[in-house]
Amino acid sequence: MAGKKGYMQMKRIILLIGTFLFAIDINISSLEKEVTSNPDDINNRLVLIKYYIDKNETKALKYINDVLKKDKNNKYAKQFLYIIKFKTTNANQKIKDLYDKQKYKELLNFFEAYKSYKKIDTLKDESLLKIARVYMWEGKYNDSLYLLNFVKDKKNVDVYEIKAYDYYYMGKLKEAEKYFKILYYSTGKLEYAKKLLDIYLINKDIENAKKLLFYLKRNGNNPIVKEYEEKLNKLKEEYIKKLYENYKKEPTFKNLQPLFYALYNEDKEKAYKLMEEYIKNNPTDDNAKIFFAKVLTWNGDTKQALKYLRNLNSVKAKLLIGKIFAWDGNYDKAIVYLSDVYDNGNIQEKYEALKMLGFIAMWQDKKEKAKKIFEKLLKQNPDDEEVKEALMILSGNVKPLIKKYEKIYLKNPSEEVILKLADLYYQDKNYKKAAQFYEKYLKLHPEKIETYKTLGDIYLALKNYYKAFGYLEYYANMKNTKEAYLDLAKRYYWYGFNREALSVVDDILKKYPNYEDAVILKAKILKINPRFVNSSSAATIDEYFNNKSKELLVFGDRAYFNGFYATAGDYYKNYLILNPNDYNVREKYAYTLEYNKEYKKAAGEFFLLMWYKNDNLTKYHYAYNLQQSGQIDKAKKIYKEILSSLPKPLPNFLKNFLEQWKKAWESMNFEKYSSFYDKKIKNNIYWKLRKQNIFKNAWFISVGIYDPVLIKKEKNIYIVKFFQTYASKNKKDKGYKTLWIKCNNKTNCKIIKEQWKAGKYIPYNKNDSLEKYIYENLKNLKKKPFNPQKVINENINNFNNTQNIQTIEENISKYLNESNLSSPIKLTSKKKLVEENQTLNYQYIKLKSINKAKINKILSSDLLNYSYYKNHLIYNLDYFKDNQQTKMLTHYLQYKRSFKNFDIFLFHRWYKIYEKNAQKSGNDTGMGFTKNRLTMDVFKDNSGTNSIGWDLSYRFPYFLFNLNKRNLVYSRKTICASKHKRLKAEITNYNYSNHKELWYSIAYEKIDDGNSVFTPQIDTDILYLKPINIYFSGWYQFNSKQSECYYSPNKIDNNIIGIKYNNNISKYLHLVAKAGIGYSFWDRIKLYEIGGWIDTINFDSFYSRLGCKYSNSSKNFSSNNYNFYECIFTIGKDW
Repeated sequence: MAGKKGYMQMKRIILLIGTFLFAIDINISSLEKEVTSNPDDINNRLVLIKYYIDKNETKALKYINDVLKKDKNNKYAKQFLYIIKFKTTNANQKIKDLYDKQKYKELLNFFEAYKSYKKIDTLKDESLLKIARVYMWEGKYNDSLYLLNFVKDKKNVDVYEIKAYDYYYMGKLKEAEKYFKILYYSTGKLEYAKKLLDIYLINKDIENAKKLLFYLKRNGNNPIVKEYEEKLNKLKEEYIKKLYENYKKEPTFKNLQPLFYALYNEDKEKAYKLMEEYIKNNPTDDNAKIFFAKVLTWNGDTKQALKYLRNLNSVKAKLLIGKIFAWDGNYDKAIVYLSDVYDNGNIQEKYEALKMLGFIAMWQDKKEKAKKIFEKLLKQNPDDEEVKEALMILSGNVKPLIKKYEKIYLKNPSEEVILKLADLYYQDKNYKKAAQFYEKYLKLHPEKIETYKTLGDIYLALKNYYKAFGYLEYYANMKNTKEAYLDLAKRYYWYGFNREALSVVDDILKKYPNYEDAVILKAKILKINPRFVNSSSAATIDEYFNNKSKELLVFGDRAYFNGFYATAGDYYKNYLILNPNDYNVREKYAYTLEYNKEYKKAAGEFFLLMWYKNDNLTKYHYAYNLQQSGQIDKAKKIYKEILSSLPKPLPNFLKNFLEQWKKAWESMNFEKYSSFYDKKIKNNIYWKLRKQNIFKNAWFISVGIYDPVLIKKEKNIYIVKFFQTYASKNKKDKGYKTLWIKCNNKTNCKIIKEQWKAGKYIPYNKNDSLEKYIYENLKNLKKKPFNPQKVINENINNFNNTQNIQTIEENISKYLNESNLSSPIKLTSKKKLVEENQTLNYQYIKLKSINKAKINKILSSDLLNYSYYKNHLIYNLDYFKDNQQTKMLTHYLQYKRSFKNFDIFLFHRWYKIYEKNAQKSGNDTGMGFTKNRLTMDVFKDNSGTNSIGWDLSYRFPYFLFNLNKRNLVYSRKTICASKHKRLKAEITNYNYSNHKELWYSIAYEKIDDGNSVFTPQIDTDILYLKPINIYFSGWYQFNSKQSECYYSPNKIDNNIIGIKYNNNISKYLHLVAKAGIGYSFWDRIKLYEIGGWIDTINFDSFYSRLGCKYSNSSKNFSSNNYNFYECIFTIGKDW
């Protein structure tokens, strides 16, 4: 402050002198005579110094010496002397030298002189920060803060540090806390943490001090924690003592509240006792009762809370009662109280009531209602975080909230945050994490009974039945209500524990013989087996599969790592029947197939792996196995794709960029280093402060860059990867760094993203690289024509002949002898196996029939004991009827005979159609064959006019191609359509993955009346929520010609979204039920459909399906009033 004052005084003197000289136009020579005759005249000598300082430096120095002889401490003379000196001096260098030599007073004098002669902002930031720091050390905090205003780079670790200490020593603790917080969380320096703790202690901010101490303790800073815990405990004692004194002087609720809060965190029982005593002495104080009731709800003691609220009639009390009922799941009562508050409360009470009504709707799964309420609340208060979070949860966007609370948990693992994370993980269906956090919460609050029920349901979802029912039993016993015991019984029943369910129900009925819900549940249980109820425990079934899987995997891995690849392949194959999505095992299985030269099967497995692990190594093995199995062109194409994606040498301009970036890093010049980064990165305060702190404390930095390569180029963004070594005084590490570099041109590049992963250096070896092997393979292909293996059977689960079975037995035998193990699999069957190839309908039914029960049956008998049938008979019945007086009945019968390498089949189809007062019938009869991927048939078509029809199907790797000529009656379902034939080409495919189905078709028809028809279709599952799928069905058709003979508008669309239930309903039956609604945008009609089918399962040689559909989304007629139903029955027998 003194420095600034002196600076202002000097300015004033010089200004007055200048004004005076200007006013009287003084004669300098007469002034010189005046001072010569008066040796003690200092002021006039200062005027002459000012005059001569730029005109005659010698004279100016003479008068400065005169002044200093008379007054050696004259600051103005000294400042003029500095001005003369720094006219020939580098000011920034001078400041640095004085600062390094710790000549701080001289530095400040130099600066005072400098600023009287030049502008402050002509100095570099580095110099200004040194001067500001010295001002801070000298206690001139305002001067220090004033000087920081001239620093160009405000987001600098030194700026933040100097400001933090200036404010701290000025007593402006709120501002100091803000800067120390940023410094500590950016750099992690304990010096800043200590200052924060000091601030909290001065402010008596016990809660924030505790949070920071907990964080420090978790990071291993125990000495600091111990020191400050002692201080904190002393502060708490003094604080509580003072609050007690205030309360004793004046025992009011206003004085009790702070005392209660302080005691609550240390001794809950003491706090409760004090509050109960106050309410007893002041029975009319409703505010105290409401406050205490609210506190009781924090600990889940809602019954006790309601006792205090029972006789209160205020809106505030009713609001809390409504919330308590809602938290307890008593939604009907909650809605009554909250509605009353909404009608009669003030603005804030109405808001709180409506918010709780929104949560009730959310908890009752009335999502749309909840969404409307929360959207309304958000308009009233856009800053309400609870409302924002609720809307995110309702929209399914839970992951950002999880990230948010995970960060909070790291800094402050409070019980509220733990519970919040548990709830969010539960909503995100991450049950393992949810269980982990709920159990943490229960350690803090074992009295939270409802949490035990939630944990029980979570462990049921995880199929940990013993733990699940342990929690659920505890919950029911603690609640001790008939409803809680009924919940337990229901869960036993739902999960197949029927004996246990019956036991719980009987206990309920002994106590409550007229409890209707329990009576109904008992009837359902006994209906399963009225004489004897056995626990068909799902736990037992799942344990069987889990144990079997583990057993197969252990044997497979032992064989694999001992080099018995054929044997390992057998185990892995059977393991994958039970665990088809274990891609780590699938990868090992693929390698065993390749090693055993089963290239076509290996190619299939590597293709599946690419969905999970789409890297160049997997692609290479896929291509290699395609090459070995004769698919040369496809292999070449993939090889070339890999070569184009392999890392490439860096262009020279990027090499230069990396070299300059490395030098800037090693120079520890932050400005220079940050110039290589994009604005978004270098303007990030935490990145900036962290890097500045590293440079400040490093002493030296050494960086090594090895094998830099260009991974990928996306427009003007280059992805560069290299091995990096880093060493400084404080840290050493090695690993791979990836930089995303954006270049607008070759001289203007910035880093927009960087990624670091610790690891060991693996030098690039061209002789052991994918590139080398690919070029070798391509070279070999050019030298001589490839002689492909005989095509291996498409069905990768079958073996071709007896020799394969014998080889498996020999491998297993050899392996068991060497490993001293007993085999978990007995090989008894040596039947020959051939490819199974049925009609699409038959294959689809078979696919849908695969389930655990089937696998259980296979495993319980013989894992490699396959069955083989030569004869196959299929019958299909299709009945269609609409509300336009049209009905059609179609029969289809097929017999197929399987031979070694092909199938031959005969078929007959006949129909009868009724249309108002007319009817028509017809048929077709033919034969065909199937060999590998090709199916063909030809038939005599008597469906309308006599002709010859045919079908051709070929299965490509990614789709099925159909080309056929048929009568139009089967697709258009009108009598008139039977007069026409059509030629149809279609590409279609069906895929089932991760419990989701995808089917699509693109078809083109040419009808003999000149109409060309284009029809794309798609049926896909969007979302799987076990056992429910959300699906979308789209059908679109474009006709070039309109006809009265059959429905053929210019364009038509059907768009339907719905839900599909897919599950086994018994050991032998599988049910699919679906319902959907939609809209036709071109016809402007609302659409709907409902239907489903039942399949038989677990029959070795018999299969059947019955399915029906009711809808108005027809391809044959368009009207707001139109609807139809269609039923299809299929049955088949193999022998």
